[in-house]
Amino acid sequence: MSAQNESVFELTDKTDDFSGDRHIRSSEEVLGKTKQRKEVFVEVINGQSGELNFWVLSIFTSQDIGCSGTSRSYLKFKFTDDSVLELNEDMARVKCNDYAKSTYIIDPTDFEGKEISLLRFAQGDYYVDVNVLDSDIVDDAITSIKAAL
Repeated sequence: MSAQNESVFELTDKTDDFSGDRHIRSSEEVLGKTKQRKEVFVEVINGQSGELNFWVLSIFTSQDIGCSGTSRSYLKFKFTDDSVLELNEDMARVKCNDYAKSTYIIDPTDFEGKEISLLRFAQGDYYVDVNVLDSDIVDDAITSIKAAL
């Protein structure tokens, strides 16, 4: 894990006055660029509602690759140890506008100590391969949020 990247994240910590639900989210940061030199942004969120504790990764790009929230949307992470993590359930509402965010439930242990070497991001019928600029950005965001819990 890169200690210098941990300080990059600005965290937003909000607690609902009525329900007590708490959400801590990292700032949106550039994960990488597509072959067409369009940026791909990522944000990590931890949510707590009663006994439920969940982690979410949101991702979007300025490149038009279709609609978020469709059954054909997915993320594939290839790590430097050659392992692959596939996320196939985009939890976002269907949106077809520019910068449409895809949202995936994640397990933070899937990213512990892992460096991303390649990312494939699909929304609808199209996908892009992403040249990763910060290989441990997701792990660093999770670590920053855990420190705030």
